[in-house]
Parts: sequence; C-alpha cells; structure tokens
Amino acid sequence: MSALPLRVLLVEDSDDDAALVLRELRRAGLAVEHRRVQTEAALRAALADPPDIVLCDYSMPTLDAPTALSVVRTSGVDVPFIVVSGTIGEETAVEVMRAGASDYLLKHNLRRLGPAVTRAVADARARAEQREAESARKLAEESFRLIVERSPDLVVVHRDGVVVYANQLTLERLGHLTASTLVGTPVASIASERRRKTKRALTPGESIRPSAVEQNWRRRDGSAIAVEVVSGDVVFEGRPATVLLARDLTEREHMAATMMEMDRMAAIGILAAGVGHEINNPLAYVLANLEYVSGELDHLLAQLPADAREREKLRIDDLRQALADTNHGAQRVRDIVQDLRTFSRSEDEQSSLVDVRNVLDSSLRMAAVQIRQRATVVKEYGDVPPVLANESRLGQVFLNLVVNAAQALPEGRPSENRISLRTYEDEGSVVVEVADTGPGIPPEVLPRIFEPFFTTKPPGQGTGLGLSICRRSLLALGGDIRVRSVPGEGTCFFVRMPRGAKDSDRPRTTSMPPSRGATRRARVLCVDDEPALGLALRRLLGEEHDVVVLTSAAAARDLVAAGEPFDLVLCDLMMPGMSGMDLHAELERISPELAARMLFLTGGAFTGRARDFLDRVPNPRLEKPIGIDELRSTIDSMLERD
Repeated sequence: MSALPLRVLLVEDSDDDAALVLRELRRAGLAVEHRRVQTEAALRAALADPPDIVLCDYSMPTLDAPTALSVVRTSGVDVPFIVVSGTIGEETAVEVMRAGASDYLLKHNLRRLGPAVTRAVADARARAEQREAESARKLAEESFRLIVERSPDLVVVHRDGVVVYANQLTLERLGHLTASTLVGTPVASIASERRRKTKRALTPGESIRPSAVEQNWRRRDGSAIAVEVVSGDVVFEGRPATVLLARDLTEREHMAATMMEMDRMAAIGILAAGVGHEINNPLAYVLANLEYVSGELDHLLAQLPADAREREKLRIDDLRQALADTNHGAQRVRDIVQDLRTFSRSEDEQSSLVDVRNVLDSSLRMAAVQIRQRATVVKEYGDVPPVLANESRLGQVFLNLVVNAAQALPEGRPSENRISLRTYEDEGSVVVEVADTGPGIPPEVLPRIFEPFFTTKPPGQGTGLGLSICRRSLLALGGDIRVRSVPGEGTCFFVRMPRGAKDSDRPRTTSMPPSRGATRRARVLCVDDEPALGLALRRLLGEEHDVVVLTSAAAARDLVAAGEPFDLVLCDLMMPGMSGMDLHAELERISPELAARMLFLTGGAFTGRARDFLDRVPNPRLEKPIGIDELRSTIDSMLERD
C-alpha cells in the first residue's frame, strides 16, 4: 500500500490537528497528497475531483461530521469516510458508522490511523473493481444479447426440455407475436422431427463439434419450416442450459425449386427474342407490300372514269377496308414483336432515356390476356420527363405490377373492376402508380410483400420473387417502390424514378431528322438476306430512286470494289456469313465515304458485338418492320446532308 499515492481530503478547522493527522499517515509509510477544507461549499467543490479518502473532524464551527458524510454520500462518489475526533461517545460513533462512515478514531490515539486508512482505501478500490467487473459483465451480456437478437439464425435456449429464451427472428419465423407464447413451452413442441444429418467439412484448426441436423420446426399455426440445427451447452442467466442455433433453409429450398423455373423463363426469353427477329423480316416486307399495294390501288382508281368509280364504290370501299384491316393487323403484330424484344433484352444492361408511358403501354399489351376478362384499364398519363433506365428491366417491373393487379381481381366482371395507371412528376422524380380495386392486402401481410420467396398464392402459382426482384431492379436504377393498401378498397403501388433529363433532352430516335422535301434521285444499294424484303423496298422506292437489291453482303462488297457507284446503302445488320457490320468494315477500307452513308436496318441487336457496334458508329439505323414514311424521310435527310 505504501507504494500507492494517497490523495487525502481533510475536513478540519485546526492547523495543529491537521498536521498531527498528516504526520501519523506519513509515519505509517503512506505517500500523502492532501487538501484541506472547512466549509460545506468547499467540501462540495473538492469532491468534483474525488480523493482516495476523506478524514473528517466530528465537530467544527461551520460543519460537523454527519453533515459532511451526507454531502459525500449524496455526491455519488464512493469514497471512504473516517471520523477523526478529539472526543466522541460510543452512541455517536455507532450512529456515524450506521450512516456510512468506514471507521472512527480518537485524535489522542492515532496509532490505528495508518492501518484503518489502508484498509478503507483497499476496500473502496475492491468495490470499484467489482463494480467495473459487474458493469463489464452486464455490457457483455447486453452486447451478446444484441448480437443474438440480430443474428441471421434462429436461436432457442432450453433448460430441462423447456424453452427459456428465443430471439426475435425465431418468434417471427415461428409465427409468435411475443415471447410469452413460446417461452415456457416444451422444446419438443417446435423441434421434434429429424430430417437428415448434414455432413460438413471442418475448417483448418476447427475443433470437432456435433454435426448439423436438418429438422422441420413447427410454426404456431401448425405449418413447418425446414432448418439446419447445431446445438451446444451454455450457461444462460447463471445456470446450465442448451442452445439451438438453426439456419432457416426455406430460402435455400425455394431457390433450388425456382432455379429450373428461372432457367425456363430465360430460355423463353431467348426464344422470344429469336422468334421476334424471325417474324420481323417477313413482317417487314408484308407491311412494305401493303403500303405498295395501297398506293398502287389509289393510283389505278384515280385513272378510272368518275362514273365507273361511282358504280364500283361499294367494292372499292370494301377493297380499301380490307387493305386497312390487313395493315392494322400487321401493325398489331409489329407492336407485339416490339414488346417481345423489349421484354427479352435481359442480357442488355445498358441504360438510356426511357419514356415510362411507352413502357407502361407495352406492359399492358403483354398482359392483355390476363386483364381482358378481369378489369377495365384507366390511363391517366401526365406529361413526364424521361427517366434513365434499362427499358427491359423497367418493363419487367411494370409487367409484374400489372399482372399482379389483374390477378387480384376476379374473372368475369371487367366492367366492375378497374386497373388504374397514372404518371406524374413529384419533387424532381417521375412517379408511376399502378392501382387496382381488388380486395387489398391484409395489414399483417403488407410488411412482408417485398421479402424474397414470400407469397400468398397457392403452391405452384407463384415463387414469391416477383416483387422482391421489382424492388431490387428499381433500387439498382436509382428508384424505389412503395405500396398502399386498404382491405376491401384495393392496392396501389408507387414506382418512383429520378428524372433522367430536362424536357429539352427527350429521347431521340436513331433515324435522321425529317426531310424538308428537297431530294434528288439517287442510286441506292439494298442488302438484305430476305429476298422478298429487298423486292418490296425496290417497289416502294423505285419511282424515286434507282434501287439495286442484293441478298449477300459479300456480293455488295465485290460490287463496290469493282467501281459500281452508289449514293446510299441500306443494309441489314445481322446476316449469315458476312454481316452488315462486316460490310461496314470492308467499305471503310475500300470506300470510306460510302461507309458513312450506310443506313442499317435491324431486326434486333442480340449479341454484345452488335450492341457495341451500334453504340460506336454514328450511322442512322431503323428497326424492322420499317415504317415506310420514316424510311423515306431518313433517306431524304441523308441525301440532303450530302
């Protein structure tokens, strides 16, 4: 003890008595640092920097020992307090000790002062260490409990076969609102059925532990969840117990069950893209020939005498109507193919400026079969700026929301049910609302609808991934999704996306600006592996330009290399053998000016090379099936530029 510095606070009014006390402490071998006070105010101030011990005279003109002891105790500082008095009765001494004094001594007999101070300080320090240890233990317990509560595993502690603790995740997964309905029940009531033993390799340095066991744990409603469990002995709340650590296998088993479904959907996407590409070529020349026949019909009718046109008016009107209906049907096929291409571009992760209204309309067309017998669609499209997004991903989000809205409504009463789509701008964001007049979502289900694999649909009718994927896709695009639902009144999803550009930066087409009409007759080379499309384009453009049609890019290259002059080249992007990209590279070598005047006609850029090519070259491009007016306008603009 003599090696420790001792900070002493003397509450004493006598200089001689203070000197006597300090001399006795030093004689006992204590290194003393002291401070002396005589008033209550000075004592309170001194306790702000707590000493190791307080030595107090019993009676002074301005302060007495009971008052000083009360000040020390109410300060909240655990400091030993020893009364050192000239005279003190036994009853008074007992009262002081009961009030919390560590000891009392008489000034005329201070031989016990050194040992008494040493013992009192040691006891105080022992109490402080015990408090620190207890505080550390409580902090460790609180930290451990916090870790357990936030654990991704289910944690159950049982003693003598009875549950004494379960973390919050366990309560949620087993369907208990509070711990009171689970704690106190037999552990066998939730974990009794063993599935199979799970083999697990030990990591280097890991000791041998019991193997994990797969079990079916019963929920409160009687259903079961698959878990992988390891157990061990622990001390819980001071007594031996057993802890069960269980990993919920539901997601893993759902994932395994949905992998084949996802592979199947991916295959369907690839198939849809391929089918769309194959449809585009014949559809392109069907539309082109319809345009040609319609124009020729008008030309022939204009040459008939007026009386002949009047006599054949009904037949002429029927003929025109038949052509219009056929053209309308072909345009519908064109829209369907375009939608297929939009929703099958999962491999294309690039973002661009997208008009959410166009994507919504595509989603509606894709979901038409689901909607037709269930609801009437109400569109309230406000004028909104474009968003920067991946069109395919955004389309999948809207399609999922629209299909969910349709499936929430009963079949057979479309006039009574409604699916509402709204677009508007709010605080710099574009908001899309998808609402239905269905039964709504129960309040207890609403917080979980974005969880992976959570579904209220019957087995086999949903994986529970749709809304989760929607939310993940939107977050990746910088947006978000919220839901509002009132049971009996319907559900509304709010998709919020940051605007991608100012109004002046609306998405632009890849075609050239509209022509002003000042055109010249040009020599045009048309290269497409679909012969009928080339012939259709020659029919349509033949009166305005000299059109040469080839079905081989290699033949086109040879023709140009031989010195044949052309003003423009209309070229398919994807062709067997030499592609349009390859022809562009060849023309850059042998005729750079003509390479710059290539107009690409594409039924879809399905490869990374094709997408990179279109991003790299500045040449205009049109998507099949081609709009004839747009084709003529683009050609005129290219000629005007030259």
